Amino acid sequence: MEESVAPSTLPQSATTVRTWISRTAKATFFLLIALPLTWICFAGEMVHQSGLIAVTSVSVDYDQDWEHGWPYVFLEREYLGPGSSPLAFDEGSPTFSWTWLLADLLIYVGLLSLLLWLCCAKRVGDRGRFSFSLRTALVGTTLLSLLMANVSNCYLQSQREAEIGRQLKSEGQLVLSKYIGPRWFSRLGLDEITPLKMEGIELVRIRSDELSEEQLTAIYSKLAELSRLSYLHFGGSALTDEEVGRLLAARQRWPIRKLWIFGPSFRGHSLENVRSLPSLVELRIFSSGFDDKGFSAISQWSSLEGVCVPKTSVTAEAVQLAAKMPNLRYVDFYDTEITEEDCEVLEERGIEYGVGKTVNPSASD
Repeated sequence: MEESVAPSTLPQSATTVRTWISRTAKATFFLLIALPLTWICFAGEMVHQSGLIAVTSVSVDYDQDWEHGWPYVFLEREYLGPGSSPLAFDEGSPTFSWTWLLADLLIYVGLLSLLLWLCCAKRVGDRGRFSFSLRTALVGTTLLSLLMANVSNCYLQSQREAEIGRQLKSEGQLVLSKYIGPRWFSRLGLDEITPLKMEGIELVRIRSDELSEEQLTAIYSKLAELSRLSYLHFGGSALTDEEVGRLLAARQRWPIRKLWIFGPSFRGHSLENVRSLPSLVELRIFSSGFDDKGFSAISQWSSLEGVCVPKTSVTAEAVQLAAKMPNLRYVDFYDTEITEEDCEVLEERGIEYGVGKTVNPSASD
């Protein structure tokens, strides 16, 4: 009669120690990824600081713009003060989006679920021990490759924008730069400790008087390549509607958030069918030729929150158009024929406005 031989087993105490080591390793691995991921997805990042706005004996105040959310921005904050922090969600003037918050939450939960699956899934013959399977290696390699590709694309884009910036400066135009790398990269502070300087162009001021028609055409195509162009100042004593139309037609969707147009001959009629500025929140037009037809064109841009048209030819008709703009929060009618009585409809809608004559300090001396 054959004797059954029991398989050799480790002592119970050794098995328990290995189990706790495995669980500790898995928990550590999970936290090392989950905590930075949480910070990336929800902590704020200062994306713009315009400099000192006030200095007192108590503090120094700044004008700052903050963004929260990854990969989408669900909260934007405009802050005036000594300085905000990444976790100050309610400081300043916040603009909140439930849609982007839900999108960020879904992506965040999905990534955490994938991480839990990698850490907690049991493998046959490998229980009680922390190890990396082929599945884990494939998922990790894929994610790492995607992150590296993201950084590489941003770096190549920054190199191209740096070249465009040098060309614009050589032609006498003003150019300001900002960080354009991945948001997760800067949230973790990696942009400060690595030699990769992923900077692109944030602001461009174009003076058409200083350029020939051929130079302007070339500049429009260069501007269309800029991925994070947030501020554009475009003007000149001979600036026409046709010239502005040519510029805006150079790209199907501009990332511009603030647009300033200077020029006494600009009437705004070329803006009537423009649909290439979906992100525009502030528009300033300085032109005595800008009229009600031009204001009618910009009143169709639902993204606008602030409109400044001082010293233009708009009338009370523009006030009625402004009152129908869905997201308008402020409109500047200084130095026009519009009066306080004309703006009663704006006050009823809670839209702030400015009317009346401004005083030239040099004229009062």
